[in-house]
Amino acid sequence: MIERLPRKRYLSLPSPESCALYISAQNHAKSILKLAKHMFIKKKNIKIFQTLTPLVTSGIWPKTSSSFPPLFHPDGTTAISSASKAELFSQTSANNSTSGDSGLVPPSPLPSDYYFMPSIKVLRNDVFHALTGLNLRKAYGPDGVPPIVLKNCVSMLAPCLAKLFQLFLPFLLAGSLPTFRVTVLIPQTTVL
Repeated sequence: MIERLPRKRYLSLPSPESCALYISAQNHAKSILKLAKHMFIKKKNIKIFQTLTPLVTSGIWPKTSSSFPPLFHPDGTTAISSASKAELFSQTSANNSTSGDSGLVPPSPLPSDYYFMPSIKVLRNDVFHALTGLNLRKAYGPDGVPPIVLKNCVSMLAPCLAKLFQLFLPFLLAGSLPTFRVTVLIPQTTVL
């Protein structure tokens, strides 16, 4: 309501003065709404605090209870605390475990062809689609190449990167990488 009259003046007669008046009224309305919002939230927080304070000080709330059902000690007493429940549970599990003392033969391992995984192929189209889907607003990777360079040069980079990934894949699956020698070029500042 505050900013309607300045807005009408600005729309009917656009001038620097009416524009300044409109912007001033708009900012004033925003500040009043912001103040009202903060006051409302402050009143709600005070009401919540006043409601919860007696419950917390009296010990009614929050009730800390375990979701684990009660466990009973061998002597018939109930384990109440979390630590005693954990200790009793581990003892019960250890007592009920039959591994090692049953005399049964452990199961035989699965055949080696069960674990067979077909060879992985890194295709040019997969690399192409991955590079074209890069978000240009994201930060550079550890290689320091901006995403816009990768995205703009995707037609040239996709075949090379696909071949490079395919060459490195056996090393990655084996858990090791070949060692590389790094050469750093430093320009000389002395004049000969």
